[in-house]
Amino acid sequence: MITYVNTLSNTIICYNMFMKILKTNKHISRVIKKAYKAIEDLTPLEFDCGQLCNNKCCKEGSEGMYLFPFEFQYLIDKTDKDIIHTDNDFDLLICNGKCDRKYRPLACRIFPLFPYVNNKGEIEVKFDLRARNICPLQFKDMPEIQIQKRFVKRIKNIFKKLIKYQVFYDYCRKLTEEINFLKKFY
Repeated sequence: MITYVNTLSNTIICYNMFMKILKTNKHISRVIKKAYKAIEDLTPLEFDCGQLCNNKCCKEGSEGMYLFPFEFQYLIDKTDKDIIHTDNDFDLLICNGKCDRKYRPLACRIFPLFPYVNNKGEIEVKFDLRARNICPLQFKDMPEIQIQKRFVKRIKNIFKKLIKYQVFYDYCRKLTEEINFLKKFY
């Protein structure tokens, strides 16, 4: 009888934990959807910045884009792209240069910017060092191609909300550290 009670008790505990995780995942899926929607029609420039560089960031043969936490779960049934789990513990969506823009990852939507986590634990939206070799928007001395302030502000607002979830904070922090490490080579 005691074994049965313990087994039943463990089953109930596991079920409750599973339901809590499921509820959390659904909540975070809604959060991802809101983030997508918040930046859906906003782009770095008031015109298609791909006109400046012939869409270099979306060319076939690109390595792909890291997915933010829970994007894998959100995108898995919405894209035909390969998603791999990398050695540095990130999910990477492999890009072939064409996508349904409605389901492009956050990293594509905010490109060429990234939400860095500063030493105070706050978000700073800055040019992503990894975009340096392909994106002409890095050149600040050309006024006609300055990134819109409202684009930067929207990204900052989105990620201020997202980093309230520890998993997003940890992700942005880890990638910030990786990007800062890469600075040594530029």
